[in-house]
Amino acid sequence: MPVSAEKVEITFSQKVAEAERVVRKRVLRQALNQEQFDALVSFTFNAGQRGAESVLAKVDKGDFKGAAVGISRTIYITVRTRKGTKRVVARGLISRRAEESAPFREAKN
Repeated sequence: MPVSAEKVEITFSQKVAEAERVVRKRVLRQALNQEQFDALVSFTFNAGQRGAESVLAKVDKGDFKGAAVGISRTIYITVRTRKGTKRVVARGLISRRAEESAPFREAKN
């Protein structure tokens, strides 16, 4: 059954709002600039709350360099093979993660 454009937009907006709530809930001790907040929302939206957990904890502790490394390393996906599953690099995530980690690599906290 086809999904309407309106339903897609509503669902997307809800998921972005949830990612924003997760970032606000998990990063309490550090002031983020808009670029850092946006990067964490993007990362959380894509990695999920559990997938973003360690990065958000590092940011909250002020370990921005460690967070940048954590974001940059999240480039693997699990694919099914005839023999089971395996983890492979998702090439499209490399540039996305570079963009998301940049505000933390360049931060002076």
